[in-house]
Amino acid sequence: MDSDQTISQDKVVSLNYILSLDNGEEIDRTTTDEPLVYLHGHENILPALEAKLDGLKVGEKVTATIEAAEAYGDYDEEGLHVIERSLFPEDLELEIGMLLHLKDDNSEELEAFVHAIDQEEITLDTNHPLAGETLTFKVEIVDIRPATAVEIEHGHAHLLEDADHD
Repeated sequence: MDSDQTISQDKVVSLNYILSLDNGEEIDRTTTDEPLVYLHGHENILPALEAKLDGLKVGEKVTATIEAAEAYGDYDEEGLHVIERSLFPEDLELEIGMLLHLKDDNSEELEAFVHAIDQEEITLDTNHPLAGETLTFKVEIVDIRPATAVEIEHGHAHLLEDADHD
């Protein structure tokens, strides 16, 4: 097979995967008609997973286990923040697990998940939902193509019909 069919820097890779937690619980998967498409070497996916895919060819399958520290980090208890309920709009219907986009004291944007709710306080969690989890990806490579100049410039894959317009 030629080098165009080998995963390397600046290749657009299409793959199918099944993602499971350490306990075997499946939490995500692609479908055959909607594979994950990404630009290799641009950290569009977890860098540790990207490294395990480097050099694979179309049709190859691999099971890649990514430890928490190389996935979404270890769970950090300091990521839990208790906020007075009165600081939220009264009409905001909060639910556990809800994602909120917030700004910190320096106007930096951050994401937080609602962890707990009571009458007086809301506990927010700024950890990624998969922090502390070891992830196992079962991957099958379904297509590889050279990236266009526009894709490389933008740092991500485009839909095929868009990719031809560079």
